[in-house]
Amino acid sequence: MSTPVSVAISNSIPKKSGGRRSDNVRKRGTSWQARLVLNGKSETRTFPSKGEALQWLQLKRGEQFDGDLGKFHKAQQLTLRSAILGVRDHLIATQKEAAEQQHLSRLKILAERPGTDIPLLEVLPNEIEAIFADLQANGMRGKPLGDNTMRLYYAALSSVYKHYIFGEKWQFLPNPLAGIKRPKPGPDRSRRLMDDEEDRIVSALSEYGPAYTLVFMLLISTTMRMGELFALTWVQFDEQLSSMDIKVSKTGERVCPLSVEAIELLSRLPRINGKVIPITRNAFEMAWKRAMPRLEIENLRRHDLRREGLTRWAQRGIGIVELMKISGHKTLSQAQKYLVGTTSEAVDAMNSKLSDDPYLQHRQVKEAAPKQSLLRHFHTDPSPTEPAPCAQRSCIDELPSNVFLFPLAKPRAMVAPTRRTKASGQAIMTALKSRPNAAV
Repeated sequence: MSTPVSVAISNSIPKKSGGRRSDNVRKRGTSWQARLVLNGKSETRTFPSKGEALQWLQLKRGEQFDGDLGKFHKAQQLTLRSAILGVRDHLIATQKEAAEQQHLSRLKILAERPGTDIPLLEVLPNEIEAIFADLQANGMRGKPLGDNTMRLYYAALSSVYKHYIFGEKWQFLPNPLAGIKRPKPGPDRSRRLMDDEEDRIVSALSEYGPAYTLVFMLLISTTMRMGELFALTWVQFDEQLSSMDIKVSKTGERVCPLSVEAIELLSRLPRINGKVIPITRNAFEMAWKRAMPRLEIENLRRHDLRREGLTRWAQRGIGIVELMKISGHKTLSQAQKYLVGTTSEAVDAMNSKLSDDPYLQHRQVKEAAPKQSLLRHFHTDPSPTEPAPCAQRSCIDELPSNVFLFPLAKPRAMVAPTRRTKASGQAIMTALKSRPNAAV
């Protein structure tokens, strides 16, 4: 009968359910067999003596721990600053253009803060709190930051620790953020486009080029996030199903349904290098930041266009289930945060339900119509009698790949050109007219 000999090399040697150690040495006739279990796989070797078997098993166990020791040695060489920059470089290398620029910017700001040159393995919760307290008090330009902004910085630093603990499998790395109380979230935003802001923004963005205006319209019509829209390729577009297969998303892959309005807007974009949006996200953000102060529009963010689009669809009578399919939200509570109506819209909605009441005919209650399609900006006539060129045919396949179909007619918002239109707008239109088969 063979007699197993357990090898007591480390207290962390895994045990089976029966209590016997997985790694052991047994006598097999005149020889000795050493058995090692690593990652669920068993490896055995036979030796003429028990000492040789024990020595081999110790060497193999040392090789197993060498990987963890190598990670620990690497972690010892990192400071908090170098760890943050390492994650930032990793995101840039792996996600490339799909990387969220604001998240990368927050990581860079955190790495530049004083107090981040401490060893990564020795970071304490009070040191993290001191870094964030200094950041909130002074900000990037000496302006204090709000609690909602600070929550984003907490999330950015938390992603750094998650990258090393779960991504790199550094289970030995303590997470000092686990014991820190974060600022409470502020009230939900309710900002939407007001009055003639849409027309003014269309006019201002058109000075930078047709694609800038189309991006603005697509953000409202599709309700996509900025990162989702700029990461799209034409391969992801399914014209038969009227949908877009989104690969890069905050909530994972999803299929976004597209309305005829969104498909019409997409048909006005050229196919350049497979990308749906022919400009970079940074270019659009810079144009947005320059246009808003000039238009004297305050407290309007690009992400607010997502709320604007979802609210418009809700006002057209779309149910919450379909709205969640459009937006990609996983929970009902998160989707409801984006459905915001104004007081006047609530009054119009109530009055529309009373428009047929015989006892209120003397009040002449009129049913308020929902806001017209974004395609109205392409027509001088607010109610065109002829259908749009792409309404009765397949838009994407029949158009030349190098044609910007913008504008078909001068938008109403562009009737009074601004000072930038003469320099940039005319140059764009001249370039488009010079293209073969260009429809301008």
